[in-house]
Amino acid sequence: MRMQEKTARAYGTEVHYLEGGEGPPLLLIHGIAECKESWAANLEFLAQHFHIYVPDVIGWGATEPSPEHDYTVPSLGRFTIAFMDAVGLERTHVIGWSLGGANTLWAMLDAPDRFDRALLIAPAGLGREVHWAFRVMQMPLVGELMLWPKYMLAWYRYKVLFTYRKETITSDYIRNIVQATSTPWHADSLLKLLRRHKPLWTGQSSIDISDRLAEFEMPIHIVWGRQDRIVPVVHGVAAEKLLKNGQLTIFERCGHLPMIECRPQFHELVLQFFKSEATHAHESMSSAKGV
Repeated sequence: MRMQEKTARAYGTEVHYLEGGEGPPLLLIHGIAECKESWAANLEFLAQHFHIYVPDVIGWGATEPSPEHDYTVPSLGRFTIAFMDAVGLERTHVIGWSLGGANTLWAMLDAPDRFDRALLIAPAGLGREVHWAFRVMQMPLVGELMLWPKYMLAWYRYKVLFTYRKETITSDYIRNIVQATSTPWHADSLLKLLRRHKPLWTGQSSIDISDRLAEFEMPIHIVWGRQDRIVPVVHGVAAEKLLKNGQLTIFERCGHLPMIECRPQFHELVLQFFKSEATHAHESMSSAKGV
């Protein structure tokens, strides 16, 4: 099913996003220094079951930063709500990957009535530990040097850091990501966010919201790869115990990209989780959107 490329004015910038599909609304939030193209392997399937919205998060991909964005994770959550307002999305399901998971959690804290169910893929913000590469990148000049060879960096990120099943990442996928993230502001936004949160010595401590997980009432399903090298699966194990309505699924022989490395199983899980109350959810969401 063909996705439409669109723009919407939100949070002081023109947000570039993809929209399409049939069914209840589903918002996809990518991770740190990623882009809407990160979901390329999943869009065709998801669009058969959901009406999906896939933005380039502020400062990354084709969406420029704005003065409203202060390069904190709570600001990313506010951006998500502003984007939903801009596209008339009153209530939605949501999938957040990596830092997009932390983004999602902050958005749900700000506006819990706007989200029906949330699926979080290896979310940031649930513990202190994070891979050393995201720590040292905070350092002056080190970060700039690490980001300079764009294709080599992308290849290393997807083929070495992010995946256990490395064969699932194609050269075309990497090239598309490099092209989409070559905007003038993309790398700068990454460094500004890292230097704002200072992970070198404290890891994810400044964005850890584990102590607020008990506030969430909506169903939250956490998905993790057992061999994730970016954020450890033990964060998910601990988070499941703190959530009122939480569940954890761990994929074996899988890294930081379950939606690609374990794509058939991931798609099945998405349908089971979001479609379990599909009729009620679709009716209430369609009414909220005025469809």
